[in-house]
Amino acid sequence: MFTGLPTFLRYVLNFDLEETGFLSSLPYLFMAITLISFGYLSDLLTSRFSTTVIRKIFIVAGLCSQTIAMIIIILVDNRYVIVVIIIVSVACGGITWSGFGINYLDIGAHYAPILVGLATTLASIAEFCAPIVTGYVDKNHVSSSLM
Repeated sequence: MFTGLPTFLRYVLNFDLEETGFLSSLPYLFMAITLISFGYLSDLLTSRFSTTVIRKIFIVAGLCSQTIAMIIIILVDNRYVIVVIIIVSVACGGITWSGFGINYLDIGAHYAPILVGLATTLASIAEFCAPIVTGYVDKNHVSSSLM
């Protein structure tokens, strides 16, 4: 999503370059707000529920809401509504992150920086390859080239 969103906004939804830059940053701004908010909420809920239950609920809620948002995008024709749904979908990723982002400290506090570094490196390999593959498949930025 991070690397493909500007291209999607520019060539599929026909936003100009200035709008594309601004709109591409909004989902991640809202994701940061959501992550902090739900991290705080999870701390408040630990007095009522176990940590495991809270994390599982947040992970499921975040992933399900992202899935529902992506399905709704298929049904919408208005480009502004699509952008709002994308913002909501990525922001819901903050709910998921608040569920599993802390697990590195649970596994081993002394090894958390190493674990985060390894996980980030492995995830970055896919993030690095995705735009290359997308550019190869969609050479002319035509929305029908994947069909």
